[in-house]
Amino acid sequence: ASLFTLGSLACGFAPTMVTLIVARAIQGLGAGGIMPIGQTIIGDVYSPAERARIQGYLSSMWGVSAVFGPLLGAFFVEQTSWPWVFWFNIPLAIAVMVLLSVVLPENLKRAAHTVDVAGAVLLSIAVGGLMLLLLQGRDLGAAAWGVGALSAIGFAAFLFQESRAPEPLLPMILWRDRVLRTCISGSLFVGATSMGVSAFLPTYVQGVMGKSAFVAGSVLSSLAIAWPIGATSAGQLMLRTSYRTTSIIGAAILTLGGVLMTQVQHSDTIVFPAAAAFVVGLGLGITNSSFTVAVQDAAGWSVRGIATATNTFMRMLGASVGTALLAAVVNASLASRLPGATDAAEILVDPARRATLSAADLARFSEAVGGGIATAFIVTIATALGALAFAWRMPADAKPGQLTQQRSSV
Repeated sequence: ASLFTLGSLACGFAPTMVTLIVARAIQGLGAGGIMPIGQTIIGDVYSPAERARIQGYLSSMWGVSAVFGPLLGAFFVEQTSWPWVFWFNIPLAIAVMVLLSVVLPENLKRAAHTVDVAGAVLLSIAVGGLMLLLLQGRDLGAAAWGVGALSAIGFAAFLFQESRAPEPLLPMILWRDRVLRTCISGSLFVGATSMGVSAFLPTYVQGVMGKSAFVAGSVLSSLAIAWPIGATSAGQLMLRTSYRTTSIIGAAILTLGGVLMTQVQHSDTIVFPAAAAFVVGLGLGITNSSFTVAVQDAAGWSVRGIATATNTFMRMLGASVGTALLAAVVNASLASRLPGATDAAEILVDPARRATLSAADLARFSEAVGGGIATAFIVTIATALGALAFAWRMPADAKPGQLTQQRSSV
């Protein structure tokens, strides 16, 4: 939380884009630690059957904040200045730190640990190279081959490092268990689908439909509203059916949401995009909760923290790579539809630059950007089907509590 607060403060004072990127990286390091720790605490305090319900409550809190977050962000951008989007985090983070210090006392035995720095660096090189290739491959020319080779070597070296590190970033032991392997892999596709919609739906509403940033945030909020509804429903489904049935239902709904997203360009109002986002959010809430609870049920106490963190990490990794992949699809589509005007989306979402366009150019840009985003949403169907494929591989009859009874460790 301290690192997240420091990163938020630095973001608001960033004088250049490079500085902002570095500050965002610091902020991301802090946020990356907060999420799995919170979920691990739930796993340690509650039984598997109770976790199925508590995860729904936890997602509800996330949903409430996610509803107000985009709206507040749009308000700050329109009414004040952009640094307040980051500075608003600071008092909230301080309040959380004070609360945790008061209500969550710990009595832990201290033990020496090693940090897998080499694994983190190699993974950063591998993923960073892949994202650079997806986003800037067309502009890199012959250098793209070198970036691709560097990324591939980075992945190979990372796998080798993880097999020999005393405390690896992604322990290989997690991949030997069917449930953990299935859920963690499925979370990669869940994350890709989530960010694919979250990143490009506001651009469509604001840039193509010509709505304000506040309206775009409101449309995206329907996803955040549906998420806790899906998570709460998942808790009841898991108890009455199984992890497999629940995750299959969630992934199927997620796939339907992806299909609906490809049709947003045929709507003249924000009702359809909001409804499509609601379906996506419902599927995300169900699928994410079932995967998370299953991971914590399958992992023994000694590896529950790293299993939960790995599951969260894979979801974030999917979100990062998925966003880059969809951006590459949009850029390629714009390059074919509007040669020489690949910044059309940026022009459309900027009111000042948008006002300089003629009626003909505005229509041409809107059609090209809308078509590109609709094409990119097809990728979300593929990623949702990936989540569905892994959900299908879950044990048929496992319910909350049964996996813990079957094993005390992985």
